Amino acid sequence: SIDRAGLHLVVELPETLPARANPDQLAQVLANLLSNAVRYTPSGGTVTVRAERHPGDCLVSIVNTGDGIPPEDRDRVFERFYRVEKSRDRARGGAGIGLAVVKQLVEAAGGRVGAESGEGRTRFWFSLPAQ
Repeated sequence: SIDRAGLHLVVELPETLPARANPDQLAQVLANLLSNAVRYTPSGGTVTVRAERHPGDCLVSIVNTGDGIPPEDRDRVFERFYRVEKSRDRARGGAGIGLAVVKQLVEAAGGRVGAESGEGRTRFWFSLPAQ
């Protein structure tokens, strides 16, 4: 749940989305990605959660508005203890391990992860094998 005032949450989910995943690990992945999105979305911004079926897998995206990730940092955001803005992240409570855990859990389930950022929005996504 988003407990910070001033954020808009958009959820676009199909009725069913059969994927092979451990429910507890999937919950951890979603919690980490949503936590980051909320942390880095300015007041009045939007967080969008979208899931869709593709042939052979399911794709989940968490998109947030805000400053984004500088291009030089995008390839490293899934590294353990890596933080884009060291001083601001410490103030916001980030330890730099959430995205590394996301990558580890998704890849252990046979999926993939990625991040894109630009033009006032950041998108983290992961795919899991279809059931």
